[in-house]
Amino acid sequence: MPFKRTLLGSTYLGGSQLASISIQALAIPHLTHALGPSGWGLLAFVLLISNYASWICNWGFYLEGTQRVAASRQCRSSLGHILRVGIITQVTLFIAVSTFTFLIFSLFSSLHQYYDLYFCGIGLVLATAITPLWFVNGLEKFGIFALINILPKALSLPLMYLFVNSKSDLRSYLLILSLSAIVSAVLLLWSLRPFLFETYERRPQEGFCLSTINTLKNGFPSFSSSIIASLSSGSVFWILPLFLPISSLGYFALVDKIRGYQVTITQPVTAALFPRMCAIASQGSPCDLRIVLFKPFIALMIAASFISSFLFVFSSDVILLFAPSDFLPSSLEPFRIICFAPVFTILLAFITHQVLIPSGRHRQYLNICILQTTILPALLFVLVPLYALPGASLSVLLTEVITALYSVFCVRKIFSSSSAC
Repeated sequence: MPFKRTLLGSTYLGGSQLASISIQALAIPHLTHALGPSGWGLLAFVLLISNYASWICNWGFYLEGTQRVAASRQCRSSLGHILRVGIITQVTLFIAVSTFTFLIFSLFSSLHQYYDLYFCGIGLVLATAITPLWFVNGLEKFGIFALINILPKALSLPLMYLFVNSKSDLRSYLLILSLSAIVSAVLLLWSLRPFLFETYERRPQEGFCLSTINTLKNGFPSFSSSIIASLSSGSVFWILPLFLPISSLGYFALVDKIRGYQVTITQPVTAALFPRMCAIASQGSPCDLRIVLFKPFIALMIAASFISSFLFVFSSDVILLFAPSDFLPSSLEPFRIICFAPVFTILLAFITHQVLIPSGRHRQYLNICILQTTILPALLFVLVPLYALPGASLSVLLTEVITALYSVFCVRKIFSSSSAC
């Protein structure tokens, strides 16, 4: 039964990711033509700021919240309490981060030019706060998860073609993204209303205020690791403009987006396994981890290697599929370097999400994130002045290799300690 559920989850999520990639494959060529390299780069920069705010609102719920739901799935009233406290906590964080961001944009004149752009996209942050995908993931309700993952992109696609036709329409595009995400969030909350209004079998000992504080406290290790990882991945977009023109952000954003698709293709297996690994770990069965994970690991590594090799061979055609020909000269060489990074990204994500986090090894995960955040900016400051955009791609590749190898070292200790089981 667990294997069938994981297989079904992988199928649902795989279909979701395929549909998501297909929709974005229709959207990106239009956006790159309409916005141009500089507009596309500016969009990536604004979305990066929004993503930081979203990570704060998320507060590690995707990891720690999924674990709590997976461990409590037999008690419906406990699930309702977890969901209500989680949403209240995330909305509180949204109010705090929005207020803080407003003050920052008001105080620093250099950010005034992005003020209206950010607040056009603030709906994306609100949508994160009221979209408890971590809850449906913990319940292994992968059909709902897949639908809500696709819906915002499907809603925004026709509106994008209607209203986004030049760089001046960037604000309209951010509003479209925000409204689509909020509509999807409301639909998800409506589907979860039986849990939201579930009555208690036994009144929880903690009130909502204390529960919220404890949720923030318990989720802090996952949050700190996630936000550090987010800072690491976004450091390229902060450092590149120090050495290269703003259009370089557009070129790198394109190759980084395609790199993200490589990871996304293999993500369904990892996402479907995560709540299962959390449930196994909560039952105190660490020896079962190796048995469950061996075949998915081999399949993922073969698939990732094949996809990277394919994209390297057909790199020119892949870039032209997503962008006009003026992107090709500056994007080709960086893409040929970075297309091999997802092999190590997938290895790292598999180890952290299937072994370290379910086993409660948050310290090791935090160390990996700190290592990423330290190595990548250091490499960027050295390699970007020497090799421009190819140097940025090389920095990302080397960082993924080093951190993946370190994660292998960490997981060997866990498996060696359970080898006697």
